[in-house]
Amino acid sequence: MDSQELLVGVRWELVQIIASKPSTGAELARNTGTSAANVSQHLKLLELGGIVVRERTGGKSQTYKISRRMALITVLDGQARRALVPLDVARTAELKLLMEGRSSGRYLRAFIAQQEDIVRSFIAFGTLPEYEDIPLLVIADDVRALRREYANVQVGPRKIVIWSHTPEEFEEGVRRGDSYFTDKLHAVAPLADPKDLFAKWRKFANE
Repeated sequence: MDSQELLVGVRWELVQIIASKPSTGAELARNTGTSAANVSQHLKLLELGGIVVRERTGGKSQTYKISRRMALITVLDGQARRALVPLDVARTAELKLLMEGRSSGRYLRAFIAQQEDIVRSFIAFGTLPEYEDIPLLVIADDVRALRREYANVQVGPRKIVIWSHTPEEFEEGVRRGDSYFTDKLHAVAPLADPKDLFAKWRKFANE
């Protein structure tokens, strides 16, 4: 069963609920107004499709959660097709740029395509306010190569400037109230941040 057939009706309802909050079978039955037996059958199909996974939470209780970050893409070009696409940091950023339609988006998408292996090593990244250059704030475990080889990357007529920090370095700077870090934190527009680090650090900055 492909994603076009899999993500319809009750199964689509289940996925929407689970994506917002991992849930037990009983919670899903209650929230969809469907019998527990019916929900169980649909969840088995979603498991087989690799969309949800079960996680034991103690005793006999099991919670269902989304197996990984994915995008459901619909293509309309003479026929209607839908597909599930796994999302890593690079794909997440590309989709966000396509959806936002910002003027610098094509240069950023070109940068991601040209430097895909490097971008996939990012833990989180986003754009800072633009002038002539396009500045990126990048969080990565190893920033040595980024600082040595990728601090400035020319893409067509635009230059992408990368400000890179490790998570520990950036969090420490935010906690001590260093304006260099807090100013960038409040200015960044995240492109991909699967661990919600920027949101977590903003809480620290506001405490």
